[in-house]
Amino acid sequence: VLFKVLDSKIKVIVAIRGDNIAGCLIGSNYITKSIYSPILKLVEKLVLNYSDCIIFVSEYNRSTTLRRAGFTQIDKTKLLYNNISKRAIVLSEEPSIRLSQDKKIIGYVGALYAEGKGLTYLISAFHTIKQKIPDSMLVIVGDGPDKVELLSLVRELDLCGDVIFTGFRSNPIAYMKGFDVLVLPSLHEACSQVLLEALNLGIPILGSNIGGTPEVLKYRELLFCAADAEAIASKVVHLFQNPTAYQEAVDLCKIRKDCFLFNWGEEMARIVHEVVEQQDKKKTLSPTPKSS
Repeated sequence: VLFKVLDSKIKVIVAIRGDNIAGCLIGSNYITKSIYSPILKLVEKLVLNYSDCIIFVSEYNRSTTLRRAGFTQIDKTKLLYNNISKRAIVLSEEPSIRLSQDKKIIGYVGALYAEGKGLTYLISAFHTIKQKIPDSMLVIVGDGPDKVELLSLVRELDLCGDVIFTGFRSNPIAYMKGFDVLVLPSLHEACSQVLLEALNLGIPILGSNIGGTPEVLKYRELLFCAADAEAIASKVVHLFQNPTAYQEAVDLCKIRKDCFLFNWGEEMARIVHEVVEQQDKKKTLSPTPKSS
């Protein structure tokens, strides 16, 4: 954008892959809310106003970002969801890692943020699930700044033998293949790559009805109310106690998988070419100044 200010011929195409501002405001301290966040908002507003095209990964991400920045030129925006990447497909061919053969495994993959990723609600939900489905366990794959806090909650709820933290794994998909259900309880998501990786595996997925997650999963059978431990527990227990509902969730996830099997690189290239052609057309159509 700075280069564009210096030279108007430069075309700026911005791909906004997430929402760092929304993420940093969840459970943040005074300094983050009063200093860091306003600076990010100012930068965001400047970038949007000087861009020729802004690409978003979900309709939710587009609407919240534009509303926050007071940006009204929606014709400058494009929507391009994430896809099921080739890397995810290759990694899914590796052997699965199942941490228990005789228990139903509820899994989570992602960064360990207690509030933003909704992990406090997931662990609290598992406390309820365990009482109704005794042969169940929770596997949390990933690392992050709130791991100590989450371990403390597990001890407080007396779940130490039933909740496993694997830490960071270079191929979390191998663990996902061993899940009986994947749960994404995030309080904000643009277009989660974890959801797409799970769709590729054909395992049932449950996600919070917030952010871009409903755009990926679509069906109410796969969604639960965000920040609600009881809602998570109810959905998981229902799947495990009802084979028909479980199979329906698997089938719905297969339907959604087909929507994300496209070539992301080709789609991005198409958008770039469109922007360049539109700009060139405007130059061609603009009147030539009369000479004196």
